[in-house]
Amino acid sequence: MSKHHYPDSTQAKKDILGRLRNSLTGRYVQLPEPPAGSFVVSSAESPIDLFRSNLQKVGGFCEVFPDINKIIGVLKNIILEQNWNEVYCPYAYLNNLLNQNEPQVDISNSFSNSLEAAITNCESLVADTGTILVSSALSQTRQVYPYAPTHIVVASISQLKRTLEEAISEISEKYGKEYPSTITAITGPSRTADIEKTLILGAHGPKTLKVFVSESEF
Repeated sequence: MSKHHYPDSTQAKKDILGRLRNSLTGRYVQLPEPPAGSFVVSSAESPIDLFRSNLQKVGGFCEVFPDINKIIGVLKNIILEQNWNEVYCPYAYLNNLLNQNEPQVDISNSFSNSLEAAITNCESLVADTGTILVSSALSQTRQVYPYAPTHIVVASISQLKRTLEEAISEISEKYGKEYPSTITAITGPSRTADIEKTLILGAHGPKTLKVFVSESEF
């Protein structure tokens, strides 16, 4: 089967990268310009160690698990320990797993302004900056990203990319002409920006940001 070729895809990716950098530069993280030519490794650390280190520097938390079942067990324990009654999870696969088996927890796929936590997936994790990329294609509403007091992101190790350029390239290949209307970069709690240059700071962002990474695909 032949691949589809989309016109001006390289320029489109450059435009997206530029807007993301402009919205983030000078606020809380300096996103590096992509190197000319082939990819250059920017650190001797493994991508997951680099991501964890950079996320911790901006107040986030990352933990790696062997598989999604371990993550589901930890998520249920957190929900019960925190006594959360309004947890939003727009990702159907995770929602179904969380609603199966004991212990029972209350999970909703409908956004509420009074939600206590959000559990979402993501497009990519960027090791060089500790950034999480999410898109409008992943959630019923963009409000979930800045307004959830606690935001827990669940990802597989294959979603971890070294650079922002690599992450954006993969998103472009994934969606083609159906590119999401908004790509949002989350770098630490209460630090969110998107390509429309809408900056969300301080009280208008998650107080707690956790990233749970599965070593196996799900």
